[in-house]
Amino acid sequence: MQLEKGHRYGLKIQYMRGSVGTKLVWMNRISDPIAEAVAAAKQVDVVVAVVGITSKLEGEEMQVDVPGFKGGDRTSLDLPKEEEDLLEALKGTGKPLIVILMNGSALSVNWANEHADAILDAWYSGEEGGTAIAQTLAGVNNPAGRLR
Repeated sequence: MQLEKGHRYGLKIQYMRGSVGTKLVWMNRISDPIAEAVAAAKQVDVVVAVVGITSKLEGEEMQVDVPGFKGGDRTSLDLPKEEEDLLEALKGTGKPLIVILMNGSALSVNWANEHADAILDAWYSGEEGGTAIAQTLAGVNNPAGRLR
């Protein structure tokens, strides 16, 4: 549905008893997301790129039509191609590149390993994930996983 600025649109949401769940999702489409990301990256000192996979790509018996996934299963451990293309374009700006990985399973990130200045594997980090990632980037904590 194409919505236009300044117009009002009626919206009716019906929930049926026994439904798995109901979502209303608003997606702002970007015609050339890589060009927009590169333009933004040129304005900063350090690029922090958050990439990975989500539970919308990986899960039991899902209808997913993305290379590297079939029926909710992974057919490749590689980072999705669009995301690797994004990382390559961002690194092309000459700015330091920090890669934050969001995922629930193993990812092959060979290109990032060879070219990024830092990689933080945040997994599916939950409610306080943003805080933990920010504190890690700021040097407030060290997520090395050691027991004391």
